[in-house]
Amino acid sequence: MLNKQLMTLLRAEQDIYKTFSSHRNISKEVVAFWSPGSNQVPHWNTLYPSSFENAYTEVELALASELYKSNGLTGHLMSLEKRSSARFNEVAEYFAFESGESHSDKERPFVSRADSMFTLNSSQDLPVFVGVVSEVFGLNKVTQELFFAKMQLLSQRRGSKFWVMSYDREICGALSTFMAADGSHFMFNVAVLPKFQKIGLGAEMIRFCASQSGGALYTYSHNPHMRESLLPKSGFTSVGIVYLYPLEDSEFDPTSIYRGTP
Repeated sequence: MLNKQLMTLLRAEQDIYKTFSSHRNISKEVVAFWSPGSNQVPHWNTLYPSSFENAYTEVELALASELYKSNGLTGHLMSLEKRSSARFNEVAEYFAFESGESHSDKERPFVSRADSMFTLNSSQDLPVFVGVVSEVFGLNKVTQELFFAKMQLLSQRRGSKFWVMSYDREICGALSTFMAADGSHFMFNVAVLPKFQKIGLGAEMIRFCASQSGGALYTYSHNPHMRESLLPKSGFTSVGIVYLYPLEDSEFDPTSIYRGTP
C-alpha cells in the first residue's frame, strides 16, 4: 500500500518537474531528469522508475550513463533499497497530508499560533524568494541562477504559489507550493534563515501550508528534524524513503540495485 501511495507522490512530483527540467523516457519504465550546469542538487539529475519492482537493466543504465555524461552531470538511480556497501548521495523521505477538504483557489488568511509578529504573504517577488532559499540551502552561484530560472517557469504554472514570511517586518523564511495535474499540491523549499531558526517558524509555515492545501498535499525532506518532528507533528504521514545512488560509482554493480527491495 505504501509503495502505491509513494508512486502517486512521485508521479505528481515528476509532473511538476517536467515544467522546469529536461527529461526523457529511457525506457517504458524509467524517466531521466537532468539540469545542465549543476551537480549540486542530486534530485535534479535522477532516474525515476514507474515502479519499484525490478532491477535497473543494463540497457537503461547504458542510455542513462551516456545522457548524463554528455551533459557533464552525475546521474543518480532512485531506489527504495538502502545498501550499506554502496554510497548514496541523497536520502529523501516523502510525506502526505490529507485535509479531507476539496480544493479552493481562495486563500485563507494566515493566523499565527505562536506570535502576532509572524506574517506570511504570497509573493511574486522571485528574487527575494530565491535569495532566502539559496541562503538557507547554501546554493552556489550557478545553482542559484538555475533555481531562479526554474522558479520563473513554475510561476507561470496554474496553482503555483510562493510564500515569504516575516518576523517583526524582517524577512525570515520562505516556502512554495505547486499543483500537479491530478489536483494534488507539492510543498517545496521550506526555508528559515539561520537567525530565525529554533523559534517555531518552520512549524508555523508548514501548518499554514497544510491549511491552504484543500486536498492532498505532498512533500519530501532530507532534514532529520523535518522528517522526525516538524512534518509528523503537523499532520503529515510518511509514505516512503528513497535513496539516490550515483550512477557512475565503481564500488558497486548498478544492475544489482533494485528500484525497490526484492
